[in-house]
Amino acid sequence: QSLHYRAKARITVRYVEKKQQVLVGFREKSNPRYIAEIQSCQILDARVGLKIELLKDLIQSLESFREIAQIEVTAGDEHVALIFRNLSELSSADQNQLCAFGETHGFWIYLQPGGEDTVTRIYPLKSDEMLSYCLSSDIHIRFFPGDFIQVNPALNRLMVLQAMEWMDLQVSDKVLDLFCGLGNFSLPMAKMCQHVTGIEGDEKMIVRARE
Repeated sequence: QSLHYRAKARITVRYVEKKQQVLVGFREKSNPRYIAEIQSCQILDARVGLKIELLKDLIQSLESFREIAQIEVTAGDEHVALIFRNLSELSSADQNQLCAFGETHGFWIYLQPGGEDTVTRIYPLKSDEMLSYCLSSDIHIRFFPGDFIQVNPALNRLMVLQAMEWMDLQVSDKVLDLFCGLGNFSLPMAKMCQHVTGIEGDEKMIVRARE
């Protein structure tokens, strides 16, 4: 899959006084101070990549359109999360608009007023469901937006299969998986050998792997 494969991205948002408009896009390679305005993105998951213009219209309609600095996109198999980096507290009206956008287009909506620990979901509120991706019929990896995952889900599945083939694991084998993260390799290996020990320095990732 060469198009619409990317499951994670950070889209920059900036209000430009000279143009009197909000720009939504990616930083230019030659000059990161400038934003390359785009109407769509052909490598980002299509559920978001084809709606860049709608995101721009949404932000321009907000009272606090100057206060949105970034949209972090994280896509699972079933759901897509959008984290809006807000530089100041948003009004109830603005939050309602974001929630309505999420409901209309099928996005989970989060706000991030500070560091990573401030990420809070505002739509849907009642669901405790997490994002997830499937490695096989019996291995589903659950994760939160902001967690590290491989950006190309299809290629990730092929990569795991290739690793399994090269390792040729036997039922008596014991495996040490360094930097195991969510368990992307650990869990498939654990179904084929006696034991897998995963080592990871990020406490959040260890919690997810244990889950």
